[in-house]
Amino acid sequence: TVFGAFINRNPTAAELTTLMSSPYFTGATEAPSNFAMIIDGRVSNLGSTKQSGLDGDIDYSFDLGGGDARVGAQFTYLLKAEEALAKGLAFRDVLNQINYPIQFRGRAHAGWSKGGFSIDAFLNHVGGYDNTLRTPTEKVKSWNTLDVTIGYDLRDQGGLLSNTRIQLNVTNATNANPPFVMNTGAAVEGAYDGQNASVIGRFVAIEISKKW
Repeated sequence: TVFGAFINRNPTAAELTTLMSSPYFTGATEAPSNFAMIIDGRVSNLGSTKQSGLDGDIDYSFDLGGGDARVGAQFTYLLKAEEALAKGLAFRDVLNQINYPIQFRGRAHAGWSKGGFSIDAFLNHVGGYDNTLRTPTEKVKSWNTLDVTIGYDLRDQGGLLSNTRIQLNVTNATNANPPFVMNTGAAVEGAYDGQNASVIGRFVAIEISKKW
């Protein structure tokens, strides 16, 4: 069988005595004749995965309004994701299924800076996928969020403000809710997929840094 290497169906009395003498044995001591087999239930890396895809990273800078502008994007597009639970088992397609790799993720950005001032915006996208934990399979919507960073560098100031930067960071500026997902087989559990989204809404932070 697939898991035959982890099952000893005819353990000797010596093997059973050694097992029960181990400090890790937590069961009650029994006569060796009372045991039919030994099953190795320790955590083992039995599975295999196959994955292929494309990663992209594009950036472009140019002059705009007397300042420096920049746009770009990073993305991952998977062509294949397959899994075999153990050696000897056939690979199965798991692409775009809950708890497995999503086919498309991307992050686009645009920014502009002049002097000590800078502003950057980032659009994050997580593609939709299938919730195979439900019967019938349910579709999970894509999720888009916007992050904004505004900063000012006081590098030309004197005194204590010299080489100081003040920055405002806004995560999920549009307060986008995560897609609704029943992430277990029971309808009373779960409401979103924590692997691909967050229930933390708009988050605002002020950062002050100084170099010496």
